[in-house]
Amino acid sequence: MHYAAKRFYAPVLLSVEDDGTRMSIHVTSDLTQEWDGLVRWRLEELNGTAILTGENRVDAKPLADTPIRAFDFADKVSDINKRHVVFVAELWQGDEKIATSVSCFAPIKHLALTDPGLKVNVSLDGDTLTFDVSAQTLARFVEFALDGVDVVFSDNYFDLPAGTSMKIAGSLPAGWTLEQAKNALQLRSLIDSYR
Repeated sequence: MHYAAKRFYAPVLLSVEDDGTRMSIHVTSDLTQEWDGLVRWRLEELNGTAILTGENRVDAKPLADTPIRAFDFADKVSDINKRHVVFVAELWQGDEKIATSVSCFAPIKHLALTDPGLKVNVSLDGDTLTFDVSAQTLARFVEFALDGVDVVFSDNYFDLPAGTSMKIAGSLPAGWTLEQAKNALQLRSLIDSYR
């Protein structure tokens, strides 16, 4: 089972059970009342080219796991293309994306990953740094760090599908400027471990 990674406690979680070409989306709620939202999903190539897309309404039961939808992509995913295709599920409430889950059809080490072309814009509001990061192709296990200091980020070790972006927040180290933070930023993903 693959879970969307979150560093901090979230009362509503998105998960995808994967078994070969079968994928099953679930939403688990720790809330004591029903939760409404939307799951947007897509079967896509690593470069973001969509094969199939759709969305399903979520009426998550209180304090329970709610199955959302099951798929079998046997007619779309084969031994020939499974290293180049992923299943992406996003949990939304209104205009806010709550979580993203990326599931693979091949072992992660066999994915045909390329340099994801990560780009990041850094801004400062008071003592809070905001990193707006985007990827041109799938980036697995994106990691943020500031060289020389230990900073807790709002999220770390996350997947960033092709053509998407994510905002990450962290505290500006005491006595640092925005320029120092930009210069100390280290941004890595799984592909960097292959080099």
